[in-house]
Amino acid sequence: MDIQQKIDAILSTNKSNLPKLPASFEIPSDTETPLTSASLREMIEGESVKDSETFAKILQSLDAEITRIDDSASGLLAAAENLVSNAFNATSTAGSQEIIDAIRERDEAKSKLNAMESFLGKFKIGETQSQALAGEPNESFLGALKEIGEVHENLKKAFSSDSHSSTSSTSGLDMLEELAEKHESAYEKLYSHITTTLSLDNLDPADPETIEDAYSDPFTRSALSALSNRPAFASHTKELIVSYRRNSVTKRFLLALTGSGNGTITLTPHDPVSYVGDILAWVHRAVSEENEVYAHIYPSTGTPTNTPTPSDSNSNDDNDDNDDNDDNDDNNDLLAKTVSGLGRPLRTRIETTFPPLTLTRSAVDDGSMECKTKVILLSSLHNLIKFYTQQIEQAASRHSSSPPEDLLETLNDLHKNVFSAYEESLTIYGESLRQFSSSSNSFQLSKQTIGSLAHGMIADMRKANALNPETDIDMMDFVLEKIIAPALALSETLDDVMKLKESVAPATSTASSDWVQRIDEKIEMKLGSTIISVSEKVLEQVGLMEILSLINSENPSASNPMSSIIGLEQSTVSRKVAQFYGSLNSPPIPSFEEIGSAQIRSRLSNGIRERMIRAYSDLYFKIKDPQAQYQGTDSWLNMTPNQVEVLLS
Repeated sequence: MDIQQKIDAILSTNKSNLPKLPASFEIPSDTETPLTSASLREMIEGESVKDSETFAKILQSLDAEITRIDDSASGLLAAAENLVSNAFNATSTAGSQEIIDAIRERDEAKSKLNAMESFLGKFKIGETQSQALAGEPNESFLGALKEIGEVHENLKKAFSSDSHSSTSSTSGLDMLEELAEKHESAYEKLYSHITTTLSLDNLDPADPETIEDAYSDPFTRSALSALSNRPAFASHTKELIVSYRRNSVTKRFLLALTGSGNGTITLTPHDPVSYVGDILAWVHRAVSEENEVYAHIYPSTGTPTNTPTPSDSNSNDDNDDNDDNDDNDDNNDLLAKTVSGLGRPLRTRIETTFPPLTLTRSAVDDGSMECKTKVILLSSLHNLIKFYTQQIEQAASRHSSSPPEDLLETLNDLHKNVFSAYEESLTIYGESLRQFSSSSNSFQLSKQTIGSLAHGMIADMRKANALNPETDIDMMDFVLEKIIAPALALSETLDDVMKLKESVAPATSTASSDWVQRIDEKIEMKLGSTIISVSEKVLEQVGLMEILSLINSENPSASNPMSSIIGLEQSTVSRKVAQFYGSLNSPPIPSFEEIGSAQIRSRLSNGIRERMIRAYSDLYFKIKDPQAQYQGTDSWLNMTPNQVEVLLS
């Protein structure tokens, strides 16, 4: 018992619990000696002394106990201080490394424990995800599929590391196997849903419009994008989609060509251009629509909504880039495969339109208008096929880097064949301009001259094909070569040549500039010959041509004076001169209104006046010559050449 317990025992002692007093303290009842107060006092004092001695012994015992406890505490304190000192000095001893290793092992154990708890909580599939995968494929289904894909990938990464214990690895294997099973089941369900929704298992669906709506559904795009992470499913789905859409497009095209109703493309005998245009427009629209469909369901760029991560696929990271490239190449071929069935019916239909329009050497007997119409139709077909070939190629390349080569090859072949027919027909037409032209005489030119025919052909061709001389340079040069070259060689009148210049003037190429130069050279030549021929006719009308012709043919001299030559008598000459004077107020010089150039008209008029003045001047001085032996010339030859020049100016 320690001191505190003893003290508590003393303090808790009460009178009832005290032991009976010793017999010495009892007052005998039958004592013979009477008890006095003095004896009682003595007896009490003696007992008190005994009790004091006993209490003193108890206190001494307590003091010794306290001293012993104090010494024991001091010893414990010294031992503790010694232990602390030894601990601080342990780093300098060989045992310090063991302490450090022990601390590290403790921390590693704690880290592994935390990692294990985090691992098991991180890769657990929630109830919501399980329910979504168990239901019909929808946006929630794709979301759950994406989350499982991410968990699956993270689990593979975590499992491949060496930071987990064997227990963790075993748990990871179990979870990895469970996730893989759920993943594959989900992809199988998604594949089955896509096949059914897009009617890929039935190439002749009852309601094609509903199927087309399914292709435009955003969920279809997300589902196909998610399915791309399973190459086997994705590849087979693409094959089914291409097969369905190729069958659908080809069937609709054949119905448009052979069916009946408002949407049928019909060939009219006199309008093959509209027929070919309708066919090419249908093909262009089909290519554009199919390209948009594939751009929607298989976008080439961007990350689709609700799409599992690319690492979700069963491929190594090192091969991801190659897989992506192969997938993009596969997607680029989808459009080409879809429209591959359009080439044969397209070729068959268009090849029936241009052979009847091709000119032959014997066909020129049909007349210029009939031949010109055929040539213009061929030029329109040529430009139409060229235009739609470019448009179809652009439409195909809008979302795909791989154009439909088979279809474009068919169009290029058709364009080449039509161009050959057009070139041959245009050449024959140019060589037949003389046969087409009507005869013309004097300076009164017919509308069916070579120049007017050539000019009309070029103008009508430019109008029919909406040719721009500033941009369609090659086409314009081709037409000029086939029409202007033979027309320029065959043109015999100034009006013909001027018509040719009007046709060439709008062109801006180097070749057209060369043609303008050649035409200008011929204009100068024709201008001189026209002035001569028209001047002779004018002089004939005013009465001087006959006199001048006789003078040139008879060659008067002193021995053969002019006045003695028949036809040059004074009476005849004076009458002709009077006739000439009478025409000076209104000389019969043509206005040349058929010539478009005011400059050329002015040059013609001035040239004719100059020749009239020179002719009168020559006649004037020959009549005034004394050898001519004319009498009284001042009375009937009363105008000098200068006066005539003033009147004709």
